[in-house]
Amino acid sequence: MKIKILIFCSIILASISMKAQDLNPVSWKTESSYNPTTKAQKILLIATIDKGWHVFSTNPGGDGLLIPTTVKLRVNKNVKNVQDAKTNAPIHTENMEFIGVVNYYEGNVTWEINCEVVKDGDVVCEVEYQCCSNQMCLPPTQKEFTITLKK
Repeated sequence: MKIKILIFCSIILASISMKAQDLNPVSWKTESSYNPTTKAQKILLIATIDKGWHVFSTNPGGDGLLIPTTVKLRVNKNVKNVQDAKTNAPIHTENMEFIGVVNYYEGNVTWEINCEVVKDGDVVCEVEYQCCSNQMCLPPTQKEFTITLKK
């Protein structure tokens, strides 16, 4: 009898774990373009956030426990004059009960990083964010994207 209960509990826990792993409300893609006149490289990180979900802005507000979205280019010998990531996406502001005034993005959000290419090669973009709905927040997520730069 104990074995049957143990097997039943294992199946339930495994199915809950699999369902949690399926929950991925943010998809990402990258693009880059090079301007030979200015020697500037533009790197875009594009997030598509499922309806009903959001990621926090770089200044999320709230009670101090919210994870801000950060986008960075890992500097190496292939690039120089790296500018901070920026976005022109509209920030949504909402006063959430027990949390305070919160700043976040919804829908499609594009972050842009500009730099100068020194030599052809790979660079890594790092993104950290937390995705939430009105019912729950997922654990903070870290992603890395390798982008090949060419002059």
